[in-house]
Amino acid sequence: FEATNGILQGCAVSSIFINVLMTIWMKMVDDMGNGYEVQVRDLPPRPRDSEGVRNGEPDTRPRALTVASIGYADDCYPIRNDTRQLRQPLEMTAAWLKDTGQVINASKSLSFEANDENPAEVLLDGEVMPRKKNFKSLGIELFTVPTDSMGEVMTNRIAKAKVLLVRTMQIQGGFTKRMEIISTLILATGIYGAEGASIDRTALQALDTAAVNAMWGERQGTRAKEIILCVLLPGHRVSPAMKVPYMRIMWLATSCKRQRSTQYTIQAIWESSTSPPPTGPVGRALKEVYALGWTSLNGWWLWQVPGQDDPLDFCNDSMGSIQHKVRDSLRYANLIRLEKRRPRQYAGMGGAVQRNMVANALQHFTTEDELRAARQVLSGPKHGPTPARNWWTLPTVTIVQRGWKTSNTFSGGARRGTKPDAHGPR
Repeated sequence: FEATNGILQGCAVSSIFINVLMTIWMKMVDDMGNGYEVQVRDLPPRPRDSEGVRNGEPDTRPRALTVASIGYADDCYPIRNDTRQLRQPLEMTAAWLKDTGQVINASKSLSFEANDENPAEVLLDGEVMPRKKNFKSLGIELFTVPTDSMGEVMTNRIAKAKVLLVRTMQIQGGFTKRMEIISTLILATGIYGAEGASIDRTALQALDTAAVNAMWGERQGTRAKEIILCVLLPGHRVSPAMKVPYMRIMWLATSCKRQRSTQYTIQAIWESSTSPPPTGPVGRALKEVYALGWTSLNGWWLWQVPGQDDPLDFCNDSMGSIQHKVRDSLRYANLIRLEKRRPRQYAGMGGAVQRNMVANALQHFTTEDELRAARQVLSGPKHGPTPARNWWTLPTVTIVQRGWKTSNTFSGGARRGTKPDAHGPR
């Protein structure tokens, strides 16, 4: 067909067409060879329900993989061990562009090297490809040299998200609506690419505080932020400090299930060191795993998770089961830290608050006023005359407000406590 103005970039069909076209180019680059070879001693085991395992077939997967090209849509790159080896694929690319009626945009193109041992000028159809040490690919800022810098792209995204969170406080519709907007719109873009990008912990905590204030309110009292995020809300969706570890660990789990170049790369990094790399997506994901107290039982795919009886198996557990276990681990770790920080109020809790039971109880309240009062009971006021009494041990909470009276049961905690004051919360 003859190329014209094409279709709009926002059209869903555009990504399909461009990937069909670029797949042809990537296959031509791969067929030239001379790519970057990744060698491993072992690989994650095949899933137990795979056809080869069921039929008793031996594992014939290669222990080496050559990566000659990477990319998606128009973010595509030929990969070579040496800059001088790029001449042949670039000459082919120039001819391919001419045959398909395309031209190169040098200002949006680049070349990069993992080291500066053999710098050389890179030309494509007479245009110089500028060398860069950091660039944006698929919306994520990547660095070709070891660094812990957050980068300009992520810095700007977090700054914009904080501005939007302040505006969210003015949204009509109550707590639930604000929560949905924050989780599906603001944080989805504000920390997009956190799986591959570095994020400064101070900036992440500041964003986390802004998110909680936007949902809960700066002046509305609460015993602890962890109670809101682990008991009343899905913290892995609305808390940046919980969402980023969740995203990184789930990226690791997804890569384990996909027998592609990423799996080989992670395995090679795992085999090359006894501790997580200081930088890079793999190092960041493994740091999150160890920060939660996980212990490796076999490679980077089988883990013993604190507070859980069954091991977490990236290879054989379903994605739904993995998501559930990771979320529980995040809640458990946050509640354990809360218990250590405030032992007088939370000693003995052991991360045992049953969030699902609390959520089910809250469903019985229908109006925003009722829900607000119920949340305040769980997170703010103390019950009964004893100041040190732990709210999470109370088997029954009676909520009383002027003009209406509602009783409900909130279950949680690892042990039973005394009954609340007969007159309700004070």
